[in-house]
Amino acid sequence: MLTGQIRRGTGMELTAVLWSSDLRGFTERSDRLPSERMIAILNALFEAQAAEIRGHGGEILKFIGDGLLAIFPIAETDAVAAIAKAAVAAARNAIATVIGPAVNLVSRIENAAKTLG
Repeated sequence: MLTGQIRRGTGMELTAVLWSSDLRGFTERSDRLPSERMIAILNALFEAQAAEIRGHGGEILKFIGDGLLAIFPIAETDAVAAIAKAAVAAARNAIATVIGPAVNLVSRIENAAKTLG
């Protein structure tokens, strides 16, 4: 999209791992904290996520308020597992910069996923 390959009104079908994230409690925090502090928090969060996404072969599609949408394209079917692992590694590394209940929840989900295979 950024290089002009896809224009508004057109599309392209592809296989990819999708990344969607947002900052839990954003509305409550934004009501409570000064706007400069919220902008700093969002910038730090987006920088941590963007570095990991790009570093693991992902592409950021858009920022949505306090959220982010990205993809990890899969060009060949035999690369699905590797791309999925790269996306999980990016997420794992990005949250290492975040603390709080959301991190605990993600950790519990990850452990349940391991148990379920």
